[in-house]
Amino acid sequence: MNDELLIDFAAYNVWANNRIITMVENAGLDSANKPVTSSFPSINKTLLHIWDAQYLWLYRMQNELFPEAPSLNFKGSTAELF
Repeated sequence: MNDELLIDFAAYNVWANNRIITMVENAGLDSANKPVTSSFPSINKTLLHIWDAQYLWLYRMQNELFPEAPSLNFKGSTAELF
């Protein structure tokens, strides 16, 4: 995979994350903790999953072992998660 493609993927990732943040902020940060019928029981749990997945891929791209999902010890607010 060439560097330009990785840069494009990273730029898309930033764009997508910003879209999600804007959507949650527009709905109200409290909405992120309300139960929803989806793959995860709340928007906040979905955000934590995205964070873990991005962290995992960062380690994979650096050919390093994945130490631990960052969400396991995260106790902050949705705003802090952003």
